Amino acid sequence: MTRGTRICSGVKAPTDERDGGEAKVLGLEKESLREAVKRKTKRDAENADEIFDRVLADLDKFGMIIKGTDVEGFEYVAAVRADFTLPCRIKVTAREWWEANRRRVYTFLVLMAGLFYLRSRALASAAESRKVAGLVQEALDMLQEQEFGYHADPVTTTEPYIVPVHLRDLILKDEHSPQVRQRVWQKVAKIVEGNANVRTNEEEVRGEYTKVWRWVGSVGTPARSRRVSFADRSMRSLIDDDEE
Repeated sequence: MTRGTRICSGVKAPTDERDGGEAKVLGLEKESLREAVKRKTKRDAENADEIFDRVLADLDKFGMIIKGTDVEGFEYVAAVRADFTLPCRIKVTAREWWEANRRRVYTFLVLMAGLFYLRSRALASAAESRKVAGLVQEALDMLQEQEFGYHADPVTTTEPYIVPVHLRDLILKDEHSPQVRQRVWQKVAKIVEGNANVRTNEEEVRGEYTKVWRWVGSVGTPARSRRVSFADRSMRSLIDDDEE
């Protein structure tokens, strides 16, 4: 049972037969085995030694044991075949399967993790694209409303344009991540400035020249629910922030 027990515990047979080799690693020292046999058989020393040597010679003759000698001259004997209990056999089989297939398992796990990551990125990108599209439409609506309000009631709406950074702070007030705000706004600004109905120029605002957006397309009459100026929305946003 020594060979089977050691293999079950994870001991591997060495490839180098020097210093006792496999017999030393998976077997027993010959004289220790002799003494163990004597204790179990309870025979006299002379008879036990004779029986032991004869049995060992027969086992060696039929190839049922392997022998080895270490550098100190001690002899070792190990069984060629390992006997396992059922739990041990299951354990050894499982370990051998793992050693043979662990690269495949690791590769599979890496592929699954990669697919999960790509899918998550794709879903996040799609969600962000929908968000950008909604913000672009909201920005265009507010620019159109600003232009309409300027012509309809210049006392309330004193400028026909909107400063982009002010518009950004309004429509992205619920986004608290600076990195996400910057990334999303860059996409929104690029689309808005590429719209043929929006003109980008510089105006003097509070004594400094800054970039502004102005709606130059047809205005029409906005729906009643949309007839709210940029200034009104900004004021509502500030009131909401104070209440929170």
